[in-house]
Amino acid sequence: MIPEVLTRKLLMMVPSDPEIWKQLHDKFEIQIRYGIHMSGWNKGFGLSRQIIEWIKILRADIEFDIYTYEEEENV
Repeated sequence: MIPEVLTRKLLMMVPSDPEIWKQLHDKFEIQIRYGIHMSGWNKGFGLSRQIIEWIKILRADIEFDIYTYEEEENV
């Protein structure tokens, strides 16, 4: 699945009340983390403005863990 769809599914499972997230943010570090595993170069993804606004309500940081796997070159 693409990150947009997965993120939307995740966000639909949590409360949308900004006050709840303000209280949580005052006590905890809130993060949405993406683990990206890929081979090759020049691959990426975007998130819609709607998803970004939703994450803003959560007061969450966005973290990207990127792992690339390339074929070894014969030297």
